[in-house]
Amino acid sequence: MITITAISILCAVLTLPAFLYVLRYNLHMFQLNGYKNGEHIHWLKKNVSRQYLLILIGISGILSMCLPGIVTLLLQTAAVLICMKYYLYLKKTNTKKKLVYTARVKRLILTDSILVILLLVLTGVFLGASRIAGAFAILTMLQIIALVIVNWINRPVEGMINQHYINDAKKKLRSVPDLTVIGVTGSYGKTSVKYYLDTLLKEHFEVLITPESYNTPMGVVKTIRSSLKPSHQIFICEMGARHVGDIKEICDIVHPEHGIITSVGPQHLETFFNMDNIVNTKFELADALPEVGLLFLNGDNEYIRNHSGKYKNKIFYTTGEWAKARELESQIEEGEVPQYYQTGDVKLSRTGTEFTVTAPDGEKETFQMRLLGEHNVINVAGAVAVANTLGIPLKQLKVPVRRI
Repeated sequence: MITITAISILCAVLTLPAFLYVLRYNLHMFQLNGYKNGEHIHWLKKNVSRQYLLILIGISGILSMCLPGIVTLLLQTAAVLICMKYYLYLKKTNTKKKLVYTARVKRLILTDSILVILLLVLTGVFLGASRIAGAFAILTMLQIIALVIVNWINRPVEGMINQHYINDAKKKLRSVPDLTVIGVTGSYGKTSVKYYLDTLLKEHFEVLITPESYNTPMGVVKTIRSSLKPSHQIFICEMGARHVGDIKEICDIVHPEHGIITSVGPQHLETFFNMDNIVNTKFELADALPEVGLLFLNGDNEYIRNHSGKYKNKIFYTTGEWAKARELESQIEEGEVPQYYQTGDVKLSRTGTEFTVTAPDGEKETFQMRLLGEHNVINVAGAVAVANTLGIPLKQLKVPVRRI
């Protein structure tokens, strides 16, 4: 019995690296799913096949629990080594974003570890030390769903912490009363437009942008708390969404004065369920603008055009083809003829793209940039429309556009 107990403890030690690799992978996916239980469970249902090997380590753990012995413990060790090698491979697999060990992730790890240690201690006390290895293997398998439970346990604490950070960010925004907040959202193109707009504005204004793809409420809050200075004049805030109400949540924090909707398309249908929800969520930015706020819209996008009727102070940016068709359409519900920035004369060369932009007042300039593709032209046109409306003449935007 002493020999089996010693082997069991050794097997438990060997199980620890596998446990950590499994925990790390599922933490990473949980972070990418925005720490949202529902979304993570949905992701697990679609991607459970990636972690089928956990069944192997779970079965070996059950055998070690029920029939502790040299043979079952050796089988568990073999299963642990196989799983460890597989999750090491998953760790090296490229993903959109790497796992960031934020304070929230550390709190998840702490709570998870406390629960695991507690269960292992109870196993040793009530069932004997020879069954600890088997219990550890079973707990390793359960890491695929454990974070959902841990997140539920941590929810009250996380809610209080997040609200503290949100209140602090709001306070910091109020400390810069002349700051103009521009919200940028869309199914695609929002990050590009954010950076383009930053390039066009920063020669004339002190500009702060949300870095990289920081487009969640807490990502925006982190940007404000860590980077906003009294000297900033414009804050370009990227707003992402995977659920109805996500854009409104960000708008309730930053209160944008102007907004840009770059596109609407069938992105994240697994969480939005239908196109109506996607359209309505993107236009939560428009709903949050004040009466004097300006709404910049990609006029080439059919979903945006069809949903834009009830909004005032809107400025479209379009390709020439749509602008010509728009002139033949009847006026929108309020009888208001929308203004638009029209692109045209697109020419591609080895050095990039040349195109013209015509402003609502008839001013026209030719621009050159190193980017290729009409999708880049329409996105740059959106940034030009905002910069020009904020007072920068088209002619003064030619050099910044060339730098994009």
